[in-house]
Amino acid sequence: LGYAGGEVPSTVSPFVHELMAILEPAEQLPMASQLLDSDGAACLQEFRSTMMLDDDEFGRFCEANNPVKTYMDPALERSPSKYVGFLRSLADSGMLTWTTSPKDRITPFFVKKKSGALRIVWDGRGVNTRFRPPPPMGLASGARWADVVVATDSEMYVAQADISNFFYYLGIPFELSEYFALPPIDIGLVR
Repeated sequence: LGYAGGEVPSTVSPFVHELMAILEPAEQLPMASQLLDSDGAACLQEFRSTMMLDDDEFGRFCEANNPVKTYMDPALERSPSKYVGFLRSLADSGMLTWTTSPKDRITPFFVKKKSGALRIVWDGRGVNTRFRPPPPMGLASGARWADVVVATDSEMYVAQADISNFFYYLGIPFELSEYFALPPIDIGLVR
């Protein structure tokens, strides 16, 4: 259902390994905090106190609300061998680290891109309940173009770029990543 309650077309597609848009392996991911201003970097480093509900707030939220049931691609959920292959692809691209102490979980599903490849979507609705609402942030809108002034004898150049999968190439603190763990697997399947 859409936001207005009516049916909307869906591009959710079942997992097919050969169609998954694979990320290029990265030697060393830059930490997201390195690309932020000092306030943003401090917020990310001190995420427990700046971004997350404290234990009492989260407890009250849990008592007042039903648990969130996240959606996982059925092909991965039903087939341990497909799921392990998916995890290996993520690990090979540098997107995945391993933990034995997850704090919460996200689940993968896929949507079809215009090219026919499958884009990974992470269902993080459950873990999102642990976080405070984000602070207000001033972002430019399309209306800001009306305020641009260019001198009569000058030229203005405009460019647009899409950095493919940009956010997958940013590292976050390991302690924060444990809140975004994938469903567990038997370690014997990975070896």
